Amino acid sequence: MYAESMAAPLEDLTHPNPVEPWMRGPIAGVDPLLAPLLYSFQMAREDLARFTAGLSEAQLWARPDGFAPVGFHIRHITGSADRLLSE
Repeated sequence: MYAESMAAPLEDLTHPNPVEPWMRGPIAGVDPLLAPLLYSFQMAREDLARFTAGLSEAQLWARPDGFAPVGFHIRHITGSADRLLSE
């Protein structure tokens, strides 16, 4: 239900100005007070797909100038979201 109503076509994810999830209308079967949380997760998911498209595994784990790799940050997002949604 949520996935079907929120999934943007892949070609929209590469567009420089895709329509943001919250502008696509209500999510069927979801309370309007909960919808902003789901919209934010969908937007993060789409941004990750758009900005990491075409990166090789080596690029995801590269450490330019000793900084943490992109892959680390993606894993961190997952862990942080899990902690925020756990009791």
